[in-house]
Amino acid sequence: MSLYGDMMNRYHVGVSDYDPHYTAYDIAQVSAIHRNWVRFQETYPHNAALLRILFGGSAKEVHMEVKVIPEEKARVVVQLLRERPKEAETRRVDNLLPMGDS
Repeated sequence: MSLYGDMMNRYHVGVSDYDPHYTAYDIAQVSAIHRNWVRFQETYPHNAALLRILFGGSAKEVHMEVKVIPEEKARVVVQLLRERPKEAETRRVDNLLPMGDS
């Protein structure tokens, strides 16, 4: 589990009075990142989808550093990336049998 995921789990489950690994500041910082990510998703839904495609689980942290592109462009890129690639056509070379001593 990543540090972020572990901290969010501790945040939602509850933190003991003494936790040497994570301070209240760490948990507040993770909570702030989460709130910013939720706002980013509401404001720029296609940019958020693009970040999820490109960065997966790290999209939440990455969104703070990216330059937002227009939503229409982000929508087109998301559509292109989500489309299945076409099956490769059989080339003429693929039909040739290897030459040998047989």
